[in-house]
Formats: sequence, C-alpha cells, structure tokens
Amino acid sequence: MCEERRIKEQKYLRSLLYSFEYDEDLFEITDNDKFLIGAVLGDKNNDLSKAMQYRMLYHKLIDLNKKIQMSLSKAIELAYLDEKHNDTYLYEPLSETAFLTDYYIENALFRVECLWDVLALFFCVYYEPMSFTLAQAWGRTRGCSINLS
Repeated sequence: MCEERRIKEQKYLRSLLYSFEYDEDLFEITDNDKFLIGAVLGDKNNDLSKAMQYRMLYHKLIDLNKKIQMSLSKAIELAYLDEKHNDTYLYEPLSETAFLTDYYIENALFRVECLWDVLALFFCVYYEPMSFTLAQAWGRTRGCSINLS
C-alpha cells in the first residue's frame, strides 16, 4: 500500500473515531462557583438522587468512550505498521504487531459491551421498571467494573 494512501486512511479512521464530543458538565449541579460532587439521600426516587445517578452513569460512559478511542487509535496505528497483517493465513502464527492489533480491537469491543450495560442502567434509572436500586440493577447486568460507591 502506498504511503500517501496509508496516511489518508489513518486520518479518515481517526476523524471518525474522534468525531463527537461530550459535554463533561452536563449533569453538574453548581451554586456560586461551588459544585455538588455527590449526595447520600434516603429517598432514591427524588430528583437530586436521580441526577446524581445520571451523572455517575454519564461519566462512566465518557470514561468507557475514551478507553475505546484509545484502544482503536492504537489498533489503527499498529495495523498499518505490519504490511503482512492483512495477508496472514489462518494457520500461521501472528506477528507481535498483528497480535497487539487484535488485542486492542478486542479490548475496544469488550468496552462497547460495557457501554450497553451502562445504557441498561440509564433505562433502569429513568423508567424504574421494577423499582430496584442502581446497585441491584448493576447486579442484573454482566458488569464491567463500575464502582457504584
């Protein structure tokens, strides 16, 4: 593959990867330059409690997205280093570069599955389908090491 085409493809893939942005302050609650970082409330169904749950899930979504972007960016970088990666036969051992490329892609795919779990938790908080807490809802999904404390 010619160098110019390789660079063009990498730029295009990275532009897709970083084509959207998040508002990191979307669920921030502020008052005169002070902001609320957490709340322990007895009633889990009040508006402030729900806002804090949304905030935690939203920040987890951002965190997972950054990790997906990092993994795929590294995979893009490595995929273009090994010219033989695309021509590897099934029974040949993978080169170190090809192995790492596959590793970073699999890592990103795992984190995409975790994003689906976060979506399920958003659903549970919004609709309260069975009136269970966020921690209980998390126990009903596969789980991807979200710290609920």
